Amino acid sequence: IERIRAAAQHCAIRSVSMPPQQIARGLENGGIDLAVGFFPDLVQNNFFQQRLFTHHFACLMRVGHPLYAKRLSLKAFLETEHAVVHAEGRSQELFEKLLERKRIRRKIALHTPHFLSIPVILSRSDLMATVPHALAQYFARLAPQQFAVATPPLEVPGFDVKQHWHRKFHNDARSRWLRQQVAELFNDTTDEWK
Repeated sequence: IERIRAAAQHCAIRSVSMPPQQIARGLENGGIDLAVGFFPDLVQNNFFQQRLFTHHFACLMRVGHPLYAKRLSLKAFLETEHAVVHAEGRSQELFEKLLERKRIRRKIALHTPHFLSIPVILSRSDLMATVPHALAQYFARLAPQQFAVATPPLEVPGFDVKQHWHRKFHNDARSRWLRQQVAELFNDTTDEWK
């Protein structure tokens, strides 16, 4: 928001969260300018996309967690209880499907639809959450005495974060400007969470 407001000081930004099936409709009718994230369903001919950077997953837990290690063993991963986020975005599906394919069953103590509830929950428990690494790093940097980040015990494939837009707005000057701002702010070169 800092960069966008510096370039267009009266610009208002509205971030929305909605089920993936509604995103295509919102992009087509102009209710949504950009969809930024992991949206594998937006591959039809009506949509353009631009890869921004590659994300991967990390395990977040409280400092002093009894099973903490820089890289978790599968044994430790399976012994601890987990908080699982079921957000409207699609990235968490990748991790859940990987566990399913490998027939790995965690001890799930909590299901939540919100990533922002995770720090409060983890800080007061021995639960662990597997989340996008940028989020884990952000929480750990925000409160280094509270949160530790660990590498999952499995080789979890990364996923590309992209910006998507409808072809009707491909040549629209405002849309081009916004896409340029997003591409300059979020890319492999500026990815501080690696």
